[in-house]
Amino acid sequence: MASHRRARFAEASEFYARALERDSGFALAAIRAAQSRSWLHDSEGAARWAVIAVRQAGQLPARY
Repeated sequence: MASHRRARFAEASEFYARALERDSGFALAAIRAAQSRSWLHDSEGAARWAVIAVRQAGQLPARY
């Protein structure tokens, strides 16, 4: 998540993708991956990760 906070969105997106390969139910990683892809102006990538996050929405804290 440090990459995301430092605005290294391509790097962050790769980290989140690897996290989701290990745990496909990691909803927060899917949200962050979608955000990272959005900052990179990759609307298709952002939408793909957003769909995964929505599927796992029940696992997210209330603020999401």
